Amino acid sequence: MNCREPPPADPAKCLLNNTADAGKTQVIGASWSLGSMLYLDGEKIVDNNGCHPEQMRFSVPKVWAAGAHKLVVDFCEVGGGEAFRLRYQGPDSGGGNRPIPTWALKRDAKPFTADGLECDYFYNQAECNIPDLAALTPAHSVVLPKIHMDNGQYRSLGVREGDQFCMRCTGHLVTKTAGDYQFFLSSDDGSLMYLNGEKVVDNNGCHGEQERGSAHKYLLSGSHKLVVDMCEVGGGEVFKMRYQGPDTGNHKITVPKSALQHDVKHLSDGLKCDYFYNQAQCNIPNLEAMTPAHSGVVPEIFLNHGQFSQAGVRQGDNFCMRCSGILVTEKAGDYVFYLSSDDGSLLYLDGEKVVDNNGCHGEQEKGSQLLYLSAGFHKLTAEMCEMGGHEVFKMQYWGPDTGHSKITVKSALKYSGKEEELADDPVDPSSDPETEGDEGPQPAAKSSMVAWFKSEDADAEWPSAVGSWKSRVTKGSVTRKVEAGNGAAIPVVYLAGNTHTGIDFGKIMKPDFTICSITRYVQGGKQERILTSAVSPNVLHGHHHHRTGVAHYSTWVTDWNKPSNTDWLVMCGNNKGVVYAGEDKKNIASAHGNLANADFNLYINDGGFNELSDFGVMEVITWDRALSADEMWTTMEYLNWKKARPADGQQGDVGLQPAAKSSMVAWFKSEDADAQWPSAVGSWMGQVTQGSVARKVEAGNGAAKPVAYLVGNTHTGIDFGKIMKPAFTICSVTRYVQGGQHQRILTNNNPNFLHGHWHQKAGLAYYNAWVTDHQGSGDTDWLVMCGNSQGVVFAGEERKNIGTRKAAVHQEFHLYINKNEVSDFGVMEVIVWDRALSQDEMWKSMEYLIWKKGSVGPQPAAKSSMVAWFKSEDADAQWPSAVNSFTGRVTRGSITRKVEAGNGAAKPVVYLAGNTQTSIDFGKIMKPAFTICSVTRYVQGGQQHRILTSNGQPNFLHGHWHQRTPLAYYNNWVTPHVGPALTDWLVMCGNSQGVVFAGTERKNIGERKAAVHQEFHLYINEGFTSELSDFGVMEVIVWDRALSEDEMWKSMEYLSGKLQGSS
Repeated sequence: MNCREPPPADPAKCLLNNTADAGKTQVIGASWSLGSMLYLDGEKIVDNNGCHPEQMRFSVPKVWAAGAHKLVVDFCEVGGGEAFRLRYQGPDSGGGNRPIPTWALKRDAKPFTADGLECDYFYNQAECNIPDLAALTPAHSVVLPKIHMDNGQYRSLGVREGDQFCMRCTGHLVTKTAGDYQFFLSSDDGSLMYLNGEKVVDNNGCHGEQERGSAHKYLLSGSHKLVVDMCEVGGGEVFKMRYQGPDTGNHKITVPKSALQHDVKHLSDGLKCDYFYNQAQCNIPNLEAMTPAHSGVVPEIFLNHGQFSQAGVRQGDNFCMRCSGILVTEKAGDYVFYLSSDDGSLLYLDGEKVVDNNGCHGEQEKGSQLLYLSAGFHKLTAEMCEMGGHEVFKMQYWGPDTGHSKITVKSALKYSGKEEELADDPVDPSSDPETEGDEGPQPAAKSSMVAWFKSEDADAEWPSAVGSWKSRVTKGSVTRKVEAGNGAAIPVVYLAGNTHTGIDFGKIMKPDFTICSITRYVQGGKQERILTSAVSPNVLHGHHHHRTGVAHYSTWVTDWNKPSNTDWLVMCGNNKGVVYAGEDKKNIASAHGNLANADFNLYINDGGFNELSDFGVMEVITWDRALSADEMWTTMEYLNWKKARPADGQQGDVGLQPAAKSSMVAWFKSEDADAQWPSAVGSWMGQVTQGSVARKVEAGNGAAKPVAYLVGNTHTGIDFGKIMKPAFTICSVTRYVQGGQHQRILTNNNPNFLHGHWHQKAGLAYYNAWVTDHQGSGDTDWLVMCGNSQGVVFAGEERKNIGTRKAAVHQEFHLYINKNEVSDFGVMEVIVWDRALSQDEMWKSMEYLIWKKGSVGPQPAAKSSMVAWFKSEDADAQWPSAVNSFTGRVTRGSITRKVEAGNGAAKPVVYLAGNTQTSIDFGKIMKPAFTICSVTRYVQGGQQHRILTSNGQPNFLHGHWHQRTPLAYYNNWVTPHVGPALTDWLVMCGNSQGVVFAGTERKNIGERKAAVHQEFHLYINEGFTSELSDFGVMEVIVWDRALSEDEMWKSMEYLSGKLQGSS
């Protein structure tokens, strides 16, 4: 600028919103008195600079794409007339020369962002190298919380992608700490990553799953433009993005959703409101953790007598609602917000509580303090609960946008129309969404943490991993210890102190809070409080007066009468009435905490209470809000994992655990088994009532490792006590003794009850009525079995409910062994609950008991549906099936039994080898509805046609044909009939519904269903005399139904494991 005037300090900056047509646009009317210049997208297009009267200058015609273009106009006026006009000519002006209208001018506001990346999907893209995706039209778009696709699936979306697609994910990477970062992409096939417009990872091309990394990139803290592309042609569908740097503690982790943002481009008028019914409370609970009855959009918050004026629905008593969205402020300045409600209401702005109108009251209004808001977007959440009386909920505000009048907030409220597409992960107890598959579980909501005192950092000066907090020993001394025990399966780091020791963690507790911890009493020491506040507010968490698992947050939040325990206590609690303790996902809170008026310190053995303890403290975490129940459980999983995680890939001593410990009546653990057998919960004692028992520790009978158990004969009786309830679940590990008498084991005669064994049969349940079919095998292996009063029964290692009706039990009763119909028995473990557990809880307990007797490696699925199972270890000229009474017979020629590695077998395997002169008949084992799995191979240099086949009716082959593998012809071609001629072992499963798996990749290669309608024999080298082979056969399994894909893949894993030596 010239003409003796300095440039204006704040030149006009805005966006030219050319939203209609692309085309040549000419800025033809740029008329100013004295100097002026105009820039579009950084390019000077009009120069009207200098000292002059009003004059007009023009740009040259130029093509501008439809969309937004950055506009900057500079202007100075010294004297004379004051003129400042801007005109344009082009498609948007209808070709005429006219002023630029207000609709085409938008101020340059910072875009509103939300978690995750916006991802576009492009189908039918048969290429490994990334094409120009910007030039393609996506089939659809979603918002993903992170880039972690495995086998074509984002767990939380419930949608599986197949072959021949591409995707592009865009948004921003947010770094909290400046420093050197490195990025990694894993994909099958090609993938690329761009950061701030620069390609930083190139993993392009046709390949299986492989990972490529970037060079180290120095990034400032803040937001960085991110684009990630991938294409998949065939094979596994994999796309994962990880990074490491200052924000990750220099660990390589999946880039979490908290570090990924996308621009919200789709805003609609109003707020999205969730409704929660049957909520008889005045104080707002943790609505974020609850499932709404329904949702709707309201134009404004103005509920009077239960009705939004435009909603047409009247709300009554005992409901809550949560409205969320965006407040748009046109002008920066001081604002005040008001809530009127009957009963409680709260208002949050940009994550901060600004109005607190909580509690039981009639219609009353509360206001915020004076709040300075910048022009732009602000996250807004308003909550209310109504218990009785009038139903009122109104929000108003005052400030620059209202002309400093108090008005209802309406046109300024927006919500993201695409918000529901954010596919956040539901809580999976085994992993945190931010670190899945990397460094083990992690606590939730790190961005909301106030302090995190990690066990590995524990010391007299204990630094928090977040914030700048540091705990101090205020009196006495602490000892840093590293040891296992007291419920810790591995050595853990912790601080130990006595009643003379005091610790101050700092003012880390907020009025709205969550606290999680691992603490314990020291055996033989004083047992009062451990984690505590000062006298006001009166807060204790975890321990009080010889009791564990208790919480007092200015009022008793849990039952205060709990047993004493010196094991490590994992416990999380919040002020909204959610408390978890131990390994059972059950909320033990019975009330909400009373909020403090201000932040307060957290202590051990300090703060004014003379209720001191000898203690251990391993980890403490606090947050500045009440976490949701799912977030709290994610953190509980992390803390439980920390004290019990396997070391060096080995299973820790704690291992799996049964479900629902808080509902247990009795738990007779194998390790405690003896003539006086104490229950691990309650005060029950298993008593020998007649004869004697022997305690044994040995493997065998289905136990892969030595297990402790009691063995008795028909003269032995055991009474476990009156532990059975009308509503019950019972789980056990019991067995018949080989060669002994085989009647009942676990039993009662009033009511008539038996669980597990009866009359030489195993896997049966009679709960005053037959709950299962009363047919079974007389197996002497350990039987793992769970049953409940609702008629759900699991037995063995297959998750299949074999129950057919509910129990007919209506009273409490004793559980015995050898009451009337007696047996020679072994009993390893018995657990009883006072309710019918869910199927998930029962299966978790089954997995614990199966794990306890020792895994015998992978097993095929659905044994109860098997027709025949020819195991490799039994392979011979007379090859007996492990189920039913079929025998594979050599019908001509001879076979050789071999034990050798090679041809894809990593260890020596047992198999039969034959030539074209050899035939085998496995029997009439094939059904119209079937699944068949096998391990077979061609012999190198031999004849290569069919191996597994029929004799012509129907026309059937499975695995091999005419020098090709893997193929399936089930009276029609089920798979493509092209493939390589391989002599390696082929693991293959196929079913009558047209699902076929082959090899090590979980991919269905079937194209159509089978056309089989009768039973038939399965042969090798029979029927098709011109299509014979030199062959090897290792294992064959047949079922009488089409297994599910999961069941088939489990069987594939078993057979593949057998080749690799893991079965």
